[in-house]
Amino acid sequence: MELQGDASPQLPAALAQVDRLQETIETLLALARGAPASNTITTLRELLEDAGSRWREPLAALGRSLHVRSDEPQLRVRASSSVVREILDVLLDNAVRHGSGAVALHVRRSGGLVALDVADEGAGPALDPEVVFAGRSGAGGHGIGLSLARSLAHAEGGQLLLSRAEPPVFTLFLPDANGDDR
Repeated sequence: MELQGDASPQLPAALAQVDRLQETIETLLALARGAPASNTITTLRELLEDAGSRWREPLAALGRSLHVRSDEPQLRVRASSSVVREILDVLLDNAVRHGSGAVALHVRRSGGLVALDVADEGAGPALDPEVVFAGRSGAGGHGIGLSLARSLAHAEGGQLLLSRAEPPVFTLFLPDANGDDR
């Protein structure tokens, strides 16, 4: 198929999103087949900058802000960058749709792991934390996003938790790759 006329300025972003979705589907299929976690090493700095640039405007349109902070500038994780990006997008989208006030993305070390916290100033889910991740729509509008994000985290050898209910903080734990020379 060939495009007629000038391409929309949104086309490159849409194509990049399709590529990310394809990588997510491939990761989920690998998870379903019992494939081992990724051995890819990802430096989080670019992912954080990317998340900030993509989510500040939608939040600003709602009169809200996004604060991105990393305790160390060169934190690296043993996980696919596309998977981490997808999980962050789910968490940030969740904060936009269901939260209120400022949104904070904070990256820190936690033992032998790297923790990525996504917090907002809202009341938090009125559901049991396990129901939030159950992947069913209804009761508060929570659908499959958080369930998908949790599955992706597990596929990369990580974990996704609701670490505080109110105000809500979702924490993604991933294997720390700092010090890996692979």
